[in-house]
Amino acid sequence: MDAGSEGMPDHNMASMNEAAQIEDSPQQEPAIPGGPAIVPLAGFLQSSAVLAHATVAIECEYIGARYDLLVPDVELFCNSPQCGRFGAFAPDAQRWTLPDRSTYTELKFLRYTCRECQKSPKLYAVRIRFSNESIAEAAFTKIGEEPPNIGPTPRALRELLGEAWVLYLMGVRSEMAGLDLGAFVYYRRAVERIWPALLDKFIKLSQYDASLDQLRQLRDAKENKHINRSMEGAMESIPTTLYVDGKNPLEALIEAYGDRAKEYTSAECSARADGIRRALNKLSEVGASVS
Repeated sequence: MDAGSEGMPDHNMASMNEAAQIEDSPQQEPAIPGGPAIVPLAGFLQSSAVLAHATVAIECEYIGARYDLLVPDVELFCNSPQCGRFGAFAPDAQRWTLPDRSTYTELKFLRYTCRECQKSPKLYAVRIRFSNESIAEAAFTKIGEEPPNIGPTPRALRELLGEAWVLYLMGVRSEMAGLDLGAFVYYRRAVERIWPALLDKFIKLSQYDASLDQLRQLRDAKENKHINRSMEGAMESIPTTLYVDGKNPLEALIEAYGDRAKEYTSAECSARADGIRRALNKLSEVGASVS
């Protein structure tokens, strides 16, 4: 797996046995919300959530006395140092032979690798329910994927987070699963883990533009063990030369982090988790562009 996901517990795959036992009739399986009635296989793999159901368009080829299902390429973001961009991922097996049955269910692992660098793998676990109505479509359930579909993860973000990268990934997975409180807690823990190093970075970036009072306040903020007070002191001490689009780069992070002593509703946790994730991505860009 790529460097960001290596060693992560496979929560998605853990649900495979449970999902495989779902035997509702095809007409009871909802399509992906907001999506078309029939989606292409590549689109389903790339974009659907774990445990999503959909009627998927497939391509089969008749060879002699058998049908082979053709496995397409997918377009994914490759996080390897060689790539760092969207590109084609090729299946390890470009086809598989369908059993000679008109109606059946099959569990499959689809393994992919980046065509460009040959280093970033992707694994999908799917359940396919075929029928004798059409050889051009089947009912698919995405049981799991590894690494999880979290979109582009810039190298600067991983460098900013360091060892807290694992907590960040847990937050992303929780957010994708709709676990708002869990996502908020994981993101908060990631912020707390990197906060001293983040202040060190801002002290370094501010040493030529900040006043002596601002530098002293930043150093005092780093020594303050109460994180909310530390954040308040730091935000007031960032020189305007480090502002992004006229805004203090720490403001969004601190606002989303909130008060650790307060309890928030599920909706508030969701909004704050989203805010922390976005703020961390923005802060990684600031550090990369200035340092």
